This record gives sequence, C-alpha cells and structure tokens, in this order.
Amino acid sequence: MHLEKNMRASRFCRNLVTFLTVVICISASTMAHAQVPSNVLRRVLLIQTPKSRGTGFTIDVDGRQYLVTAKHVVADLKERDTIEIRNDEGWTKAKVKVYRCANSVDIAVLIPEKQLTVNFPLDPTIEGALLGQDLSFVGFPYGEFAMKGKAANGFRPFPLVKKAALSAMGEVLILDGMGTHGFSGAPIVYRDLNKSGFEFRVAGVVFSYQPELLPVVSPRLVKPNEDLVNVESWRIFANQDGTKTILVDTKQRVASNVGILKGYNISFAVDLIKQHPEGPKTVAGEPPSQTPY
Repeated sequence: MHLEKNMRASRFCRNLVTFLTVVICISASTMAHAQVPSNVLRRVLLIQTPKSRGTGFTIDVDGRQYLVTAKHVVADLKERDTIEIRNDEGWTKAKVKVYRCANSVDIAVLIPEKQLTVNFPLDPTIEGALLGQDLSFVGFPYGEFAMKGKAANGFRPFPLVKKAALSAMGEVLILDGMGTHGFSGAPIVYRDLNKSGFEFRVAGVVFSYQPELLPVVSPRLVKPNEDLVNVESWRIFANQDGTKTILVDTKQRVASNVGILKGYNISFAVDLIKQHPEGPKTVAGEPPSQTPY
C-alpha cells in the first residue's frame, strides 16, 4: 500500500517537473521574442543639427553603411554638412553628405565618412510583415534617452522602445501606437514571424503622429429649468451648493495625440541609396573608431 502511494507521488512529481519545465521554456521563449535585439538598439542614434534634434539609424546596403532619418529632422542642413551624434559623455561631430527623398516622402539618407555603428544583420524590408502584428519603434522622444549605454551599447545612450500594431501598410505605414516629438526618424522594426529564427527587420521610418484638434471646454452654471436631456453626462457635474455646472465648447482648440503613428516605407530609403551607393564599407563587429570626427 505504501509502495503504491510512493509510486503515485513519484509520478506526480515527475509530471509536475515536466510541466514546470515546459512553462519555463515557453515563458523564456516568449520573453526573448518580445525583446528588441542589439542589432536594432546599437544602430539607433540620437542626432542633432543646429536647429533640430531627432532619431537616426543605420542600415547596410551592399556592404556599405548609411544613416537614415526623417527629412524634416535635417531640414536646415546643406548638401554637405556636419551633424552631432550623442554618446555617453556628450556630442561628437560627424561630416555627412545629405540626400533627400523627392516630394512629400519624409526620408533623408546621410552618408558619413566612415562607419558609425555595428553592422549586425538588419534587413531594410517590409517583406514578411503581417497586418495586426506587434512591432516596435525605437528612438529618443524629446531628445531623451533611457540610460547611458556604456560598453553594452557602444558607449552610446540606449533609445526608448515603444510598441505598436501594424494597422495598414503600403508607401505609408499606419501604426496603432502613441508617438511623440523626437521619434521622428526612428526605425519601425518587426520580427519576421514567417521564419523560425529570431530575425528582426526594419520596415519603415517614423515621420509623424496623427493629431486631433479638440475644443477647449469652459465651465458655466446651469440655468434654472435648463433642458439638459441631450447633453452628454460627462459635461455635467453637481456643485456643493446644489447647483450644477456644465462644460461647454469654446472656439479654442488643442491638438490631442490620438495614438496613430505614421511612417514611410523603408523602400524609399533603399531606392535613394541605390542611386547614391557611396556609403563607407563596413567591417564586422565594432566600427573602426568611436572617436570624435
């Protein structure tokens, strides 16, 4: 009798261990797939010009490196100019040649004199992205960064990572996500779910969020016997003296962030690069120099 109980207890323990092992493996896999890898983080840079500050990121095309950002971030730059790139201790200068996409496409490609970041794999393509899938946009809202990178991020500050869902794609990508100033020029990255590996790609370049102009409301006392039947309930509240106040719209407007983010397809940047294949050749691992220009 005791032997049978011991055997049942032993089987229960083995099954419990197996179950917990599976749960831990699944959880670890899910957590790993939810993370943005270093081949993204170490390519994203906080950049500034004399009149603007925003996000830029590197991509490699045919073994050469290019810095991509939003066109309006570098609107004040000449064809050949100098930008500044943030590192842990301050700003370093980098000479660049500036190419801009035509018409309203808000993408610029900057060609530095030498390799700026690691060249870890990060394909610039939207191929494999699925509508509704989770993706990330990575940058520096309001010029802020998460923390100093130290050796882990090539002595450059870590960008902030935000999540979104891919709502529509084409020449313009529509994301269900809350963006802010400073994310302009940020890469829109996703994991290719069609592949079994942990492969991230860059689908586009953030250029704006969608504002909604909402009326500014002003309080006024409700008049005696005033008809409030068709007034929305949130506009009415009771005062301590027994009267009521109603919030009425004014002619003033305030821009509200509705949580729709827009980006241009990365193919525009690749096409522009193909027209000007002048980027510095990349070397594996760390770039040749992290010293100021």
